[in-house]
Amino acid sequence: MDASSNQTDNIENNQELLNDTWIKDYLIPKLIHDGKILNMTKTHQSKNINVNRSDNNESTSICCLDENIPRNDNHNQIQVISVNIKPVSIDGFMLSAPCKVEIEYSYQNDVEKSNDEGKSQQVVFDKVNLIIKKTPNIPKDVYIGCQFDFLFQNELIAYTEIIPLLSQAKKYPRFYYSERKELSAVCVLEDFSQYGWRSARQLYNLPLQHILLAVKEIAIFHGEMFALKSSNLKQFNKIASQLKEARLANGFIVDEYNTKLVTGRLRAVKAVKDKSPDKIPDEFLEMFLEYTKDPYSCFKKQYEPKEPLAIIIHGDYLRNNIAFQFNEKEQPIDVMMFDFQTMRYASPMLDLSLLLVLSASHDVRFQNFDQIFDFYYQTLTKTYCSKLNIGQDEIPSYITPDVLLRDYVFCFPSSILIAASFLPLLYTPIEKDGPVLESLELSRDTIIKETMERGGDSLDIELHHLLVEFYTLYEKFKIEFN
Repeated sequence: MDASSNQTDNIENNQELLNDTWIKDYLIPKLIHDGKILNMTKTHQSKNINVNRSDNNESTSICCLDENIPRNDNHNQIQVISVNIKPVSIDGFMLSAPCKVEIEYSYQNDVEKSNDEGKSQQVVFDKVNLIIKKTPNIPKDVYIGCQFDFLFQNELIAYTEIIPLLSQAKKYPRFYYSERKELSAVCVLEDFSQYGWRSARQLYNLPLQHILLAVKEIAIFHGEMFALKSSNLKQFNKIASQLKEARLANGFIVDEYNTKLVTGRLRAVKAVKDKSPDKIPDEFLEMFLEYTKDPYSCFKKQYEPKEPLAIIIHGDYLRNNIAFQFNEKEQPIDVMMFDFQTMRYASPMLDLSLLLVLSASHDVRFQNFDQIFDFYYQTLTKTYCSKLNIGQDEIPSYITPDVLLRDYVFCFPSSILIAASFLPLLYTPIEKDGPVLESLELSRDTIIKETMERGGDSLDIELHHLLVEFYTLYEKFKIEFN
């Protein structure tokens, strides 16, 4: 190992130590002082846990109190027993590295004595499990370029104003704390993995059963957003106006990521010419390259709200931001979206196309498209009608299969751009967990080479299929791409 590798390891170790110290010495005391810790435990059911007591080093079985038992909110009486911090495994591509934190603590609780003898104090032991998302310590220009302030603002709006309106609000992780300062932001959430939620084992190419569950989740969300827009436009607009365009707000895309996007589309076109040059006319490939030559302009066109179809959408709906619950046979039985940092006011088809392009293979996406889209549409309209208490014959003309399908085709180019730059990291994952910021240190030539080659022939085949599917849909619906 050379000196530069040792230096990098030392920097990473110091960063990890700094984060641990910050959590233990700043964040946890603040959560205790603000009365957050006891509020967290009120959401948990009574259960037995084991805590290693520091006084005798013995494992003691204790009972957590449920929310029906009175709490003493005096933060001075809370004693932290232990703090266990673990990094969250990152699959491929994240701007920051969240961590799991388990806090075991005790506090004094007032207990009524029998025979009206007053109250006595009982020592109660409890624990909370959290996910902490914190921005990395990076230079100001990189922080602004990544638009962390907008990302964390959107997540705050999602958890405080959008999710509480949803019919399945209790399913989502509880939001406990958010803080945004200059060049620093943090978000504290309930660790939903303790309830059996986890990501799919596959990094890409999810089975049809997974895809249909994910489609159901996003269709319900879209249906509820359409219903909110129809029933309470003032409230809807108030929420939508607070969401920030976290990808394009700076008016540019950072050079390293822009290089990935520009190069990825070239790889997709090359794959078509190498594998089936007669399937797509050169004129179409040239149109695609021209439309996507400036990724920022392409995204700006694709993300522009088109009335009346535009609603509040997830904005980054793919496997990495979807959790499942499984039965004993490892079959998915429920689904939950998370990570709401890129929520935006735009077409719902951006969510659907991104999910199918990045998380479903050609064999699943293309062969079952009619079933998938029909299931999406039926779920969306059923939700919409249920929320508004109306019949199917009262669904507005802009929520029809034809309108949505045409917009799905229009949204395809941006999804291909993202797929061609992102899928290489999933087909051939990075060797160790780490935030995407590490990739920004690569030279331009290295980024181009990795984007063109990573994932090998299997990815070339998938990118080829994406462009062939795009052309097939383009020919069917005759969508104009200026």
